[in-house]
Amino acid sequence: LARAAASPRCAGMWAWNSTGGWGGGRATLGDTGWCLWTALSSALTAALAAEPALDAPRFVYDWAGRRFASAPAFAAAVAELYLASEELIEHGWYTGPLPRGAQRLGNIYLSPLLWVWWMRPTAALPVWAYLAAAVGDVPAALARSAVAVQRAEAYARKLAALAPGGADAGFAVTSAAYGADALAMAHATRALMLPLLAAAWSGRAPARGELRRMASATQRMIDRHRATWDGRADFPPLELDELAAFVALLKRRPRALWLQARAACALVRGLRARRAGRRVRAAGAAGAAGLTMALIFNRPARLVAAGAVAGLALARPMRRRVMHAAIPWISRRLHLLPTIFFEAGPAVEEWA
Repeated sequence: LARAAASPRCAGMWAWNSTGGWGGGRATLGDTGWCLWTALSSALTAALAAEPALDAPRFVYDWAGRRFASAPAFAAAVAELYLASEELIEHGWYTGPLPRGAQRLGNIYLSPLLWVWWMRPTAALPVWAYLAAAVGDVPAALARSAVAVQRAEAYARKLAALAPGGADAGFAVTSAAYGADALAMAHATRALMLPLLAAAWSGRAPARGELRRMASATQRMIDRHRATWDGRADFPPLELDELAAFVALLKRRPRALWLQARAACALVRGLRARRAGRRVRAAGAAGAAGLTMALIFNRPARLVAAGAVAGLALARPMRRRVMHAAIPWISRRLHLLPTIFFEAGPAVEEWA
């Protein structure tokens, strides 16, 4: 904004304030299209547009003080949470900034927010294999995430303890609790997937009992999150079916998923190799290994694989139908791609 204000080429600015965001509904918009946080962000944006050198924290405290004039301690807590939210989200929802040079996979630039698509955490093993390698220091990333969750929960408790009456205050309390719980679910997801894939990179397999213990801890978090927020359109729970299916399979067949995790690391290693020949060979080997594991550990897969082979040998229309059925099925069994890819992403023919 400061650069724009000094430029004769800039005629003004426009802010797109309030049309949904993750979750949508009243969680973002409020009953009138202006929830507490949207109103505060809009006021601050407008003030900074008029005066880029504005003392933004002071503005936030003053705005909250006017909004909750009868409860100054609560107003200060609202301002504290708002100003802390950037760091809480960076460390609790993202994984923090990736080391320089780790953001590329071949010729593709990747974001550290690959673990969740809209509201749906993914169990896609290549995604987590990439993130486990890119993050580097997994224990440090998890420690930052845990601290972010603890801070968010402390803010939520503080708001609840200080809240006066009124819809605005009630919204602030509920949204703080919702945000803290979303961060806690994000941390639980990373605390399962990042150590699992970091171990797969090193080849040091955790004991099966440890894998089952990790899966059970994540399942308890999933159950608690759903019990707290199910049925709420204003604060909807994360879409956890994909992650829950992965956790259930990890509890039943930890060895199978360990082998799939190792294959995912081999695939990512191949994709990151410099020479195309190595990438192709590694990707082919990883794909063959993953399909073999599916056939070994999922007996019904043998029939589907045989049907897919037969379909591919038939006419083009039949081959297309087989692809439509087989690619999402194989992806779910081997945890290759986020499930949302097959609902909102490219057509199956493009993946094929």
